Amino acid sequence: MPGRLVEGLKQAGVANPLMLLDEIDKVSSDYKGDTSAALLEVLDGEQNVRFRDHYVEVPIDLSEVLFIATANTTQTIPRPLLDRMDIIEVNSYTENEKFHIAKDYLVGKQLEKNGLTKKQLSISDSALEKIIRNYTREAGVRNLERRISDICRKSAREILENKKKSIRVTEHSLEKYLGKERVTYENANEEDQVGIVRGLAWTSVGGDTLQIEVNTMPGKGELMLTGQMGDVMKESARTALTYVRSVAMEYGVAEDYLRSTTSTSTSRRGGAQGRPVGGNHHGHGHAVRRVRATGVRQGGHDRRDHPAGPGPSHRRIEGENPGRPDGRH
Repeated sequence: MPGRLVEGLKQAGVANPLMLLDEIDKVSSDYKGDTSAALLEVLDGEQNVRFRDHYVEVPIDLSEVLFIATANTTQTIPRPLLDRMDIIEVNSYTENEKFHIAKDYLVGKQLEKNGLTKKQLSISDSALEKIIRNYTREAGVRNLERRISDICRKSAREILENKKKSIRVTEHSLEKYLGKERVTYENANEEDQVGIVRGLAWTSVGGDTLQIEVNTMPGKGELMLTGQMGDVMKESARTALTYVRSVAMEYGVAEDYLRSTTSTSTSRRGGAQGRPVGGNHHGHGHAVRRVRATGVRQGGHDRRDHPAGPGPSHRRIEGENPGRPDGRH
């Protein structure tokens, strides 16, 4: 049979249809052929006037066709193919948008799919909000729909086995159906702490905060970085230490102190690549925050009147935060 493009033209019955190329970032090449190479000719306005289908083997004019391609990421799309497209970035849904999508569409869809009615199962607004915040972390609503589906299946079984007429899922009963929270958030520090700063990081599903801790110990003047830090954050740490060394004399730090001290910088959130907020993409925003932590820890002074002195001269001791289980980037 003819190729999909020719078949689409035949089904549309016009020469200028709209064609959707879904998830173009997943095209592959193997011994059967290179899909991306074929798309180069399809999407190039200078070549698609006489596109040749390998089945029909006659020139076909695709110049009037409007192609819209979707992709989750541009990283896996070949560069020559990407150059032939106009990129429109669509931001992820906000929590408020996800809430209304779930309430107006997803809940009703899953109720019908699992043979339930609104009288048999109801999910409170607060429960939906908690599912969004503490059980999913994504740009879309795919996992949100899965969590709602989990509740519907377990509720259907409960109604059948326990002869219940109706079930209402609230924020407090949510753990019964979905288990423990999968996503947690760190609370803001109640007071400034020496050696600890709050950084901002960029992830594929939105921004997040990072708690960055700095400490010193006897050593050879090295810088040790722990945690799964991205290149930008590593560069920021080195920049911060360089700056601290350049101004150490102004703070009365002994000349041999930095040479005989090893600095450690830890980010307790794994996998964050770090896109600075308040600076540019070269990491200066994170560097300023690390200077505030590094400077006081290495200088040994509490300088409230200087940006390097974030607060009182004691460190906070607290339990480890489990962080997010999804290892996002």
